[in-house]
Amino acid sequence: MLRQPVGLASRLLLAVPRAIRRLRLAPLIGLALLCAALPARLSSQRATDADSTPERGIGASAALGFKLGGAELQRAGGAQFVGVELDLGHFTSPLTRFQLEASFLRGDLTEFVELEGATYASHIYDLTGSVVGLQMLRPASQRVVPYLSGGLSVHAMASGFGSTILDRRYNTNNFGAHAGLGVRIRLGRRGNRALSLELRRTTVRDMNRVSISLGLLRLMRDLARPLGS
Repeated sequence: MLRQPVGLASRLLLAVPRAIRRLRLAPLIGLALLCAALPARLSSQRATDADSTPERGIGASAALGFKLGGAELQRAGGAQFVGVELDLGHFTSPLTRFQLEASFLRGDLTEFVELEGATYASHIYDLTGSVVGLQMLRPASQRVVPYLSGGLSVHAMASGFGSTILDRRYNTNNFGAHAGLGVRIRLGRRGNRALSLELRRTTVRDMNRVSISLGLLRLMRDLARPLGS
């Protein structure tokens, strides 16, 4: 017997805010405070050295992008997600970069609960914040730049099954990690825009996934070089 929980639409509308309220915010608050402190620190640096250019942090951001994609979830079928990414500059080498990412995923899951003798169906959601490292395999001046990615993430998951067992599993907060392979293709002569395509494997409790995304980036500073320069 397939059970749809009473008031499913209302549960789905409240799922994401409920997950956010349940989120252990310490990691995200710490990251937010760090980012908030960076502009003041960078302003102080500019006051003491007008010619200095930061290599890391918000003041060194060289790319802002939006992406969308699909994923194959553990225990579930397909899912869709949208996200944003913000470059935080380079580290030790212009080819080694860091960025912040945020994404929102929605999928569908039907699962039989043996202890309850019933099958439940619901949307499942995952609101994710990530810190990501990128290793570019070619200089930014090239039109096609392949890269490797790896990062750590915080996942706020939510669902509306109406089953204690399933809602305990899919209304929780977990840490995760990912590794990926991607490519950026720069557009136009000025080289300040790019398409990105990335294949990524994410490991997180009860929501492992393989995803592919397509993104559009606005390049700035050291990443916005004329092609071939």
